[in-house]
Amino acid sequence: TFDTRMLETLVNLSSEGVWVLDENGNTDLINEPGAAILGFAPDEIIGKRPADIGFLGFDEDAQGVCEDQVERREFRMRRRDGTYIWVSSTARSFHDEDGQHKGSVALFSDVTNEKCQPDFKDDACQKLEVLEGISDGLFALSHDWRFIYLNDIAAANFGKKTRDLLGKMIWEECPELLGTSFELTCREVMESREKQKFETKSLCSDKWFDIRVDPTPSGIMVHWIDVTERRKALKALKEKEAKHRNLFENLHEAVSIFRPVIDGSGEVVDLEWVDANPVVDSIFGLRKGQIIGKRVSQMYRDLGAPATPISAIKEVMATGTSASIEDYHDPLLDRHMFVSVVPLEDGTYGMMAIDITGLKKVQNRAEEQRARLQAILDNTPVAVGVIDTKGGIVLDNGVLKRIWCNEELTLTSVSDYSKCRAWWPETGEPVKPEDWPAARALKGETSTSTFDIEKYDGTRGALIISAAPIRDEAGNITGAVWTNQDISDLRRTEEELKRSNADLQQFAYVASHDLQEPLRMVMAYLGLLIRRHGHELNPKAAEYAKIAMDGAERMRQLIDDLLAYSRIESNKAVRTPVDLNHVARSVVSDLRMAIEEADAEVDVESLPVVYADEAQMVQVLQNLIGNAVKFRGAEPPRVKISSKRRIGEWVISVKDNGIRIDPRHQDDLFKMFHRLHGRAEYPGTGIGLAITKKIVERHGGRIWFESEPGKGTTFHFTMPGMT
Repeated sequence: TFDTRMLETLVNLSSEGVWVLDENGNTDLINEPGAAILGFAPDEIIGKRPADIGFLGFDEDAQGVCEDQVERREFRMRRRDGTYIWVSSTARSFHDEDGQHKGSVALFSDVTNEKCQPDFKDDACQKLEVLEGISDGLFALSHDWRFIYLNDIAAANFGKKTRDLLGKMIWEECPELLGTSFELTCREVMESREKQKFETKSLCSDKWFDIRVDPTPSGIMVHWIDVTERRKALKALKEKEAKHRNLFENLHEAVSIFRPVIDGSGEVVDLEWVDANPVVDSIFGLRKGQIIGKRVSQMYRDLGAPATPISAIKEVMATGTSASIEDYHDPLLDRHMFVSVVPLEDGTYGMMAIDITGLKKVQNRAEEQRARLQAILDNTPVAVGVIDTKGGIVLDNGVLKRIWCNEELTLTSVSDYSKCRAWWPETGEPVKPEDWPAARALKGETSTSTFDIEKYDGTRGALIISAAPIRDEAGNITGAVWTNQDISDLRRTEEELKRSNADLQQFAYVASHDLQEPLRMVMAYLGLLIRRHGHELNPKAAEYAKIAMDGAERMRQLIDDLLAYSRIESNKAVRTPVDLNHVARSVVSDLRMAIEEADAEVDVESLPVVYADEAQMVQVLQNLIGNAVKFRGAEPPRVKISSKRRIGEWVISVKDNGIRIDPRHQDDLFKMFHRLHGRAEYPGTGIGLAITKKIVERHGGRIWFESEPGKGTTFHFTMPGMT
């Protein structure tokens, strides 16, 4: 038999009107949506026939349906409040096993709105059958475990049709259910009369079902929902949540989930931790999870809840979008943080804090260095700048405009360099834009050039310009750095000094030359006096004459040395490859008498070929070897001339075993007329080493000495190596 109380659960599942009549046509059950359509409360209809409350259409439906026949009708009816509506009704009659009428049920709905539409179609109002319209599996079992009702979905799940299962025992038709949780649950509900709900997997497929078993007067009713997709989604969600939790727990940054604490006026006054990763716990010195549930104000105590993070969350609450704080200084931790806040779906807010204290310190140091560098650049007289790959200036210290006397000067490419008028000093040819060191640097060259220039105010000057390429990690040229130094004043000073030196050299030469003639006359007449009348002179007069002759001889030597010194600059040097072995042997030959007189030995080792003025190289070695022989000690002189190769130059050394020279005289010894001994002890004018130094420096070298007690003295001088 079909139990109307069993249907109570079914009808409550429907959002449409359901009206159940017993075998006498009286109302056994009506749901609230159905009563509302009619304008009544359910209790006002229970026990009454439809005709008793003015609804003849439902009486006709109840009387007209036959077994297994579904009747669908539409009719116009008057509600309790007097208004008329259109109702679409589907009715079905139920019979027992003997074919006796046991009642009927109608599913109905208000279709007034659809009926008023001009394109209303009858099939749009058709409804599914009362029980067949439920989208879940549904069936009812009697106390003896026979099917007394199945909808099509339930029958399909069993792999059979409804008519093949009605009246049949479930355990005979579906023996595979025996011994399962489904059987156990059904038997418990049948015995205890208490509903149960459980989830199980289908025996025939990979599907999962959420099953509810309810007791009914006739037995039990089973309702199931396919939850396979829901379980898959839930599993995927759990896996996703596990991944996110793992990421959350292992982030190196501090991540917190906050719930705003709002006061009575709606203002956010505090933040409460809902979740936090271990980094947050460690920051505050807590064990894992201890911070959850605490408020920020509790952790910051006397400092109170920090206003900046609260303001950020207020902003996110107002806009619904994320917000960030580029540099937040936490008063409790005394650290600088980058903070980002994002809204979450449950009314909470995620906050990530990245410690940038180290970066902040680096930035501060970089800013201080930049400020110092800028101060240096701003106060240096040298123009410094950077160009891009086109040659345009992208950075400079502003000095370039002052050098050129044009505050509007703008250089955006190499071609713009033609705005700056410049000439090569050697040839007077104009400098092309591509010849400027900055342009050459863009081709990979590092160079320095000196140009004569004409400034924008019409004055002439000179520049020293240097430039070098800037390369990225891959070695590609990304620009160039350059310097421009105004040497106009230096050039003028240099020219004036050259003129002055030329005048002095000319004066020294003329003076020395003009002194030669009267000195020769004095020496000639003194010689005649001594030779012709020396015997007539008394001893005193003869001594005076000799002293005068010696003084004249020293004057001659001094004049000769002065002339030699002045000729170093005045005479144009003729530089050719010079074999110093030949020069040394020639000098030794010239000094043979002095060498033999001193019983000296001169050892000339292998010497290089240098690019020099041969006559001046003779002067250098003659002065150094001659001094080594002259300034001897008690032992006979031993002189060695040697050479040593260095990067880009040769070092020539003249070593003796003579007297020691105090290193304090390193600079003074090479000055004009500087002497360490009296003329009586060691004759000479004191100009020889000054001449030697001037010659060496004119050839791009340098000269110095080393001296140790008992080991003599070694003079070294350098000469550029030949390429």
